[in-house]
Amino acid sequence: ARGLKIVEGRFSCIYGGYDQLSKVPVLLRRLEGAQLDKAARQHLLREARFLSQLLHPCLPRYLATVDDASGLYLVLEAFSGTTLEHRLERSRGPLAQETLGKYFEQFLAALEFLHGQVPPLIHRDLRPDTILSTPQGVLKFLDFGLARLKDSPGDPRQTQFRGLGHPVYACPEQLQGQPSSPDHDLYSAGTILYYLATGEMPPSAVDRWEGSANEVPLGELRPDLSADWCAKVDWMRKPRAEERPRSVSQLFEK
Repeated sequence: ARGLKIVEGRFSCIYGGYDQLSKVPVLLRRLEGAQLDKAARQHLLREARFLSQLLHPCLPRYLATVDDASGLYLVLEAFSGTTLEHRLERSRGPLAQETLGKYFEQFLAALEFLHGQVPPLIHRDLRPDTILSTPQGVLKFLDFGLARLKDSPGDPRQTQFRGLGHPVYACPEQLQGQPSSPDHDLYSAGTILYYLATGEMPPSAVDRWEGSANEVPLGELRPDLSADWCAKVDWMRKPRAEERPRSVSQLFEK
């Protein structure tokens, strides 16, 4: 049984639900707006295959796929929480160092796990409106709509359904349609952390790449934060790929 909408993703929405057979609450990820589109259906089923093989605290546990008259659903474990977007709104200001530090550690652990798959799995669509924080402060990545295996063949854009990513949180080369790379996710995670640390929406990736965004280093905006932490976040979100860490491990080599 489907309940209230919890998260509205790019191509699908997540609802609260209830498994009447098992008598337990679940989450339902439902394809929206393109239920009859073959490519869209195949993409959601592909996401189910991804999740069925992945076990990590930051990833929702996949339970089943349901395809009936009401639509195509992924059934996921139930958990409570609020999106990072709403978390920031409720705080009425930038988040504190302790919270930011915990989120930073979880982002990097989750990305190291995803990028450590064979072949690496690149998320490509990390955004504060589709990542939940549970009451215990555990992050949950809920939207794998653009996820891609790094070494899979073909055009990284593949279909119009896939899209290229969010204009603020996707890196410039991803928006240009270049092949996926682990550092693309690092850019997105760094930009989310910058947003949570400043409380201000960052400029678009294209404006930053073109040099038209007059940004101030994070450490100057938040002198109360660790200088090393601010430097790592700034490094993660460098607009030019050659200036960005290529992996989570490289981030800690300096």
